[in-house]
Amino acid sequence: MSLSLGDASEQDPDMVDWLAHKSTILIDFGSGFTWMEPKEAAMASALAHIWRFRKDTKDSFDNWNGGLDYDDAFLKPLQPFIDGGRVKMYPWLSVDPTARLKTGHIVVSIHHGGSGCYHEAIESDEPQLVLP
Repeated sequence: MSLSLGDASEQDPDMVDWLAHKSTILIDFGSGFTWMEPKEAAMASALAHIWRFRKDTKDSFDNWNGGLDYDDAFLKPLQPFIDGGRVKMYPWLSVDPTARLKTGHIVVSIHHGGSGCYHEAIESDEPQLVLP
């Protein structure tokens, strides 16, 4: 039910190197999800609150603010974590989902609950949190 196009280190060695520094929470709502400013602000605020207490994780986001017409003011709570290298946001992740999860550096996959994301996490034996 899922496809891997090869080892993650072959697809994007820089991303794999970043993932290897700390356990990573992957947040990926898929290409069909459209972030809107209130959702981004709420997510950024919630994650910043968690990271003030958790020093052992970092995060990678896929498809964050996919070119929508508003500024990045919603990122203010996350800015210290972005500046410190704990948060990376990508408009698109170059490593296929199964390969990302199989790196061993993802501690939980947070996703939209679609069949692809669900089966990728199952196949990779990674915990998952579904936020439909």
